[in-house]
Amino acid sequence: MAVIERVFVSEPMDLSGKTYEGLEAKGIEVRLGRPIYDRPQEAMSEEDLIEACRDVQAVMGASRDRFTRGLFEACPDLVMVSKYGIGTERIDVEDATELGVIVSNTPVPENYHSVAEHTITMALTLQRRLKELEPHVRAGKWRGPDTILTSMEGQTVGLVGLGRIGQGVATRLSHWGVRLVAYDPYLDAAVAAELGVELVDLDRLLREADLIALTTVVTEETRGMIDAAALAKVKKTAILVNTSRGALVDEAALIATLEEGRLAAAGLDVTEPEPPALDNPLRSMPNVIISPHTAGWTAQTIAAIARCAADNILAVAAGSAPLFAKNPDVLERRNRAGIGAAPAP
Repeated sequence: MAVIERVFVSEPMDLSGKTYEGLEAKGIEVRLGRPIYDRPQEAMSEEDLIEACRDVQAVMGASRDRFTRGLFEACPDLVMVSKYGIGTERIDVEDATELGVIVSNTPVPENYHSVAEHTITMALTLQRRLKELEPHVRAGKWRGPDTILTSMEGQTVGLVGLGRIGQGVATRLSHWGVRLVAYDPYLDAAVAAELGVELVDLDRLLREADLIALTTVVTEETRGMIDAAALAKVKKTAILVNTSRGALVDEAALIATLEEGRLAAAGLDVTEPEPPALDNPLRSMPNVIISPHTAGWTAQTIAAIARCAADNILAVAAGSAPLFAKNPDVLERRNRAGIGAAPAP
């Protein structure tokens, strides 16, 4: 059992407040930081985060703030980081593990189902040229030779990553008459075959896909993987959709590729940093659509993520493993060492 008396929510996202009330009903004090939608580009500094977490045992947050070794070392009472959402690239998980801090996330179905839907929505919006056709009609024009579209049927959809989100996209498109290929060196080929997806290497995917969807997490291996060299391989008629993390893409290379007409269009739910600067060329490109990291920002998803993050904390407070732990062995080490202790690795 780990004593959890106080929780700091660095990026509040539960608009109903029900999960905070649930923690308080268990005798846990909840302190709220700045909402995730309030100045999202202004992450807390390490010093400010340390000050806020100095006497708390758990912290909940999303992807704006960085959870570093410095934070873990400066806050010896910290038992866990309960992450909103799936990606944990902004948490130093290895350092947390070494220092006895449990890291959990919330890969709830509502989240990855919603992101899969958003991925397809962005792809169709770009392929059907809705961004340019809607003002075309408002200007008093109608269809003609310059409004002929391309159907997705018969095209090749390339999924970079075939985890929960990638599989969700594949399942939804399985009856659309498309060819599905994916790059995922860690997936069992039998799983891909069952989904009707052909596993290929990244080079082949980039060269053959008409739609390239980035549906993988950020790791040292995937960070910046869509760079100038990768973009040089894609078809000029291809569409790139990124609903995962902006860090997967070399943004300068993407801008250059779009400006030079070597990529038809791009749909971005994520950028690096977020939000993009007001003078970022991507904001004004007619063949680019940008949404404000809302692929999973549905009422159902927000409620499920907030509930899961709180449940992760309550589980640890009760001496159990969180529902989704990135370093599950830490709890066992803590329990062996005694209540509230942070054992040496």
